[in-house]
Amino acid sequence: MAGGIITQRQAQIAIDSGVDIIVSPIFQMNLVRLCKNQKIPLIMTATTPNEAYEAWKAGTELIKISPANPMGGSEYVEDILRPMKFLNIIAAGSIQINDIPSYIKAGAKAVGLGRALYKDADYEEITRRAKLAKSKTIQ
Repeated sequence: MAGGIITQRQAQIAIDSGVDIIVSPIFQMNLVRLCKNQKIPLIMTATTPNEAYEAWKAGTELIKISPANPMGGSEYVEDILRPMKFLNIIAAGSIQINDIPSYIKAGAKAVGLGRALYKDADYEEITRRAKLAKSKTIQ
């Protein structure tokens, strides 16, 4: 997986290097076309319901909603999904490990963790946090 991809050139370099998934922090139609042509799954990021809908219309299977927590947390995800249950959302952006169940209950297919997983942590602590996060997804 290659994240933070915003240009076709970056995506092509990542694909040529053997990545199997591209993640972009923006909605970029050129990336959609490139990934479709090369049969590489693409996760696009949206912040608003309109952006999420446009990403879905473009054929994006998974749409990352970020920053989910500052936008209203799991209630924001629920509000987006209420009229658009067909969206496959990954909630991300300032989410804490203990908040994972509320995002799953709201309808997110997955939850992305950043700093909550690695900030001020060594390898053992990251492993402990990852196990805790995994346990939260199956409650």
